Formats: sequence, C-alpha cells, structure tokens
Amino acid sequence: MKSTVTSLFVVFSLGIQATARAQESPWKGMITISGREARALAIALREFEKHQGTRTEKGEPVYGDLRHYDMELRRRGDVLEVGFSPESGPVDRKEGTVGGRTQYGIATTCEVSLKTLKIVRQTFAR
Repeated sequence: MKSTVTSLFVVFSLGIQATARAQESPWKGMITISGREARALAIALREFEKHQGTRTEKGEPVYGDLRHYDMELRRRGDVLEVGFSPESGPVDRKEGTVGGRTQYGIATTCEVSLKTLKIVRQTFAR
C-alpha cells in the first residue's frame, strides 16, 4: 500500500513538472496550417505587397509596411480569409482615429479559394 501511494505521488509530481515546462515552452500557442493554406496565405500576401507604398487620390497610403499590420486568418469551407489590419499610429492616437484606415493604410481582407488558389474576393474597410 505504501509503495502504491509513493508511486502515485511520483507520477503526480512528474505530471506537474511536465505541465509547468510545457507552459513555459516558446511553442505554446503554436498553430498548424496545411500546405494548401500556406500557399493561399502567400497569394494574399503577394496581393497586399503589390499595392504597398501606393497612394489614393487624396494622397493617403493604400497599404503601408507590413510591420505595421496584424494578419488574421479564418477558414470558411474551401476559402481562406486573410485579413490585414493596420495598427494605430501616433497621429491616429492624437486625433482619435477609429475605423479601418489609419496613418499606416487601409484594412483589407483577401478571400483565397483553397481549390483554385485564386483570390475570389477582396474587401476594404471604410
């Protein structure tokens, strides 16, 4: 009986240590995407970069530097939505800018077909 309790204590202790190490892992929160999803992401990224540095008729940036954007991925059936959301910059914080356009550019979403690997729709925030 005493050896069973000791064994359970050792197993329990090792489990706690393994859990603690897993929580400290730099891979915590890692996601996995398929090769097809990675190709769709690359297509959306190329489309974003194609317009990078261009300006609207008012002189506002269409898309800025990707360093100032967050990317959001959402799978909807056979379509991968890749959203590009610009950060708020110092000017935006000073002026209280809200919405899909900041000093860094416009928020946009590319929907890429996972079957054809072509952009089926692109939308822009206002």
